Amino acid sequence: MSESARFIEVIAQSATDRCVDSYQAEVQVVVNSRKPGRESCFEESLKLRDEVISVLKQSGIPEENILEGNGDRDWYYDENWRRIAHSLQISHKDITKLIKAMGKVEQMFSAKKRSFFSPLKRSFTMKAPQACYSSQNQTIEEVLHSIVMEARKKADSLASAAGLQISGVLTVIEDSDSGSNRSGNSLTADDDDLMDLELSENYTVLTPQRKLARRQFRVRFAVE
Repeated sequence: MSESARFIEVIAQSATDRCVDSYQAEVQVVVNSRKPGRESCFEESLKLRDEVISVLKQSGIPEENILEGNGDRDWYYDENWRRIAHSLQISHKDITKLIKAMGKVEQMFSAKKRSFFSPLKRSFTMKAPQACYSSQNQTIEEVLHSIVMEARKKADSLASAAGLQISGVLTVIEDSDSGSNRSGNSLTADDDDLMDLELSENYTVLTPQRKLARRQFRVRFAVE
């Protein structure tokens, strides 16, 4: 430590242990129309959207867990062709129920196949469920307080060894590239028998995944 610098800088870390709160997936329904049926494409797309919502609700997805997504990203229309899409974001705490509901949507489409020559074509795409971690994190004020307290202990020890005293905090800077997430309870499947497992009514319940998020800060203290 340079005496002329008149500060001590130490590194402190905060860690937040988060659990999976729910699982979220996306279902996108699409209606394509070609001349002469293009006029009904918009109405048909809304009808299809409502049918999918009804199936999801009947499958145990609460209405408040079905949200409108970014469905307009795939809209296309010209003189001879129209393509209208609606995206639904769905979530549930039980991943089994979520996957089952997505399966019911697939069954709905399979049961209502249309002729190849139909002017209206209905299709769907899905995005696999993703874990949503609990948002019960510390506030930035709480994080900074714990960081400064931890750093202060280190700085007091260094200052005392040099015959100095800490007079206050100068800066608190988070290292942008220091954040890391470490997940637990990961599942790997190397056994070929797992690939042949058939679905049944009795599903294995696994412990929810946990994530440890770390943040690193550089705290600079003035000394005298």
